[in-house]
Amino acid sequence: MDTALKEPKSAAVRLGDAWRQWDGDLAAYEWKVETSHRPFLLLFALFCILVVAAGWLLWYLVVPRLAELHPRAPYWTGLAFLVGGGGIVLVSLSVILSVLTNRRLLLTRLALVFLVLAVRPSARIAQRFGFSRDRVENSFLKIHNTVTRLIDSGQGYDRILVLLPRCLSKEARNRLVALAEKHCCRLYTAAGGSEALVQIRALRPRAIVAVACERDLVSGIRDAGTGIPVIGIPNIRENGPCWKANVDFGEFEKAIRYFACGTSKDKE
Repeated sequence: MDTALKEPKSAAVRLGDAWRQWDGDLAAYEWKVETSHRPFLLLFALFCILVVAAGWLLWYLVVPRLAELHPRAPYWTGLAFLVGGGGIVLVSLSVILSVLTNRRLLLTRLALVFLVLAVRPSARIAQRFGFSRDRVENSFLKIHNTVTRLIDSGQGYDRILVLLPRCLSKEARNRLVALAEKHCCRLYTAAGGSEALVQIRALRPRAIVAVACERDLVSGIRDAGTGIPVIGIPNIRENGPCWKANVDFGEFEKAIRYFACGTSKDKE
């Protein structure tokens, strides 16, 4: 047991930026993270409610000042806040209904932008209440992947980039490489999010399938924006971060086939 705890701190292992503060204690984090859509859906709804409430409170506090500027100023600013708050409510409902019904709705594309913007503050809210950041981000990735599939609908892309982390075990990496080559995907092993972004800009792929820990995947999705469809596959870290990680090979190939095949039967 002592050897296993020291291995990730050896010279052969370089911790990623998201894990620099980890002290080698395997009990400090939840390494086998697997959750459903529900945690992040609830947090996303709470985040939207807080944003709307904060907007209303701001308007309420500035109304006296606005009235001094012009008698109609409170009315017009109140109307603007009402429209903005209503838009946030509609987008949040679009996210929830899209995920629950597995159907693309009118605001689903805009909802993806809101999801990406909301993930970091939602994770912070969860941490305030003692919930695991990685569990929240795992839930976010499931929702993000679902919404991405609903928006993109599978187009038979010919330029699919597969991004792999350096922390995979040799067996896992060899199997993922074989699956990527089977579907004629470009493959790159990125040491971090910044290096991955450089490759994305250089290769200009039509779609991306990325494997990494939840922290790196969420950071990469936020930095890459929503211009390129991305499906993120969280790795499995029985040995701690950045050390002999594994992956769900079925989910990985399913993601590649979704972008490569472009037929509804192959998407599922």
